[in-house]
Amino acid sequence: MIQIINRNLQPLIENHWNHIENHFKNHTNSIRFEDINRLCMKIEPGFSFEMLIKANYQKLRYIKEKIYPRIKKIPNYNKCSEKIKAVYNDKFSKSNSHIGEYNYNAIEFVDNLDISVCPYCNRNYIDTREYNNVKKSGCQIDHFYDKYSYPLLALSFYNLVPVCPSCNHTKATKEFFVSPFDETKKTDDIITFDWEPIDSDYLQSKDDVKLIYKCDMEMKHQFEELKLEKPYKMHNDIIYEIIKKTQLYNNIRLLELKEDFPGIPFNQEETIKILFGVYLDSVDYLKRPLSKLTYDIVKKEVFNK
Repeated sequence: MIQIINRNLQPLIENHWNHIENHFKNHTNSIRFEDINRLCMKIEPGFSFEMLIKANYQKLRYIKEKIYPRIKKIPNYNKCSEKIKAVYNDKFSKSNSHIGEYNYNAIEFVDNLDISVCPYCNRNYIDTREYNNVKKSGCQIDHFYDKYSYPLLALSFYNLVPVCPSCNHTKATKEFFVSPFDETKKTDDIITFDWEPIDSDYLQSKDDVKLIYKCDMEMKHQFEELKLEKPYKMHNDIIYEIIKKTQLYNNIRLLELKEDFPGIPFNQEETIKILFGVYLDSVDYLKRPLSKLTYDIVKKEVFNK
């Protein structure tokens, strides 16, 4: 799991809510905005439909674990929750439809987040493509808390995780414990990648190095549920290439490059980024596949030496 870090997240949440509010106030009839808002006000003192949509991951987890059974007993729960789920299914999730007055749907939601790679596996690109002036999504939206068990959360911003189709189908309705929107779980703290040689002469082939990973129990559960261990172990070629590059581009060679190209500004971070195809800031992990794996190996082979 790679944490979704967007420094402009709050305006995106406000935009998301504005479209939902507009839709339920002006484009629904069987269930009105006021009906859902009254239901939400019974969840907790001072709560509202707006707070349900904007609730951060910790609040959603609290709702799901502590009070959702009680919410289901509130009059009109079934009609309100099914309407929210229907708006997601019939309007928000479709590329040729939208909610509110403007063309806001799941595609715009993902575009606004400005991430390029699946936060669950960090292997597959998630992108948007345009055919005949119509945008088509290359990703799917996973409901961290599935919309069948928790339909009231079907449009909550922090419950919508853009992922690749492989991860979405594999996760299905399984319960995970580490959300990419969980601000208390930093990517560098919950999973790290490393390697070890299979034999002493490990620089002859990619098959001479072995990928290993370490993570906490919650992350280990998700890694196993997503069946990622085998796919990740296919990428020992990346580890092998990094090890070879550290030998080819040692400090002496880097100094020679700097002297050979005096017109090009050299700094350590930019040089390492170009040579190894790695991002050094966790905010950029979702810009390129396998960025966390690459970073951890480069950190060990370059920075720690």
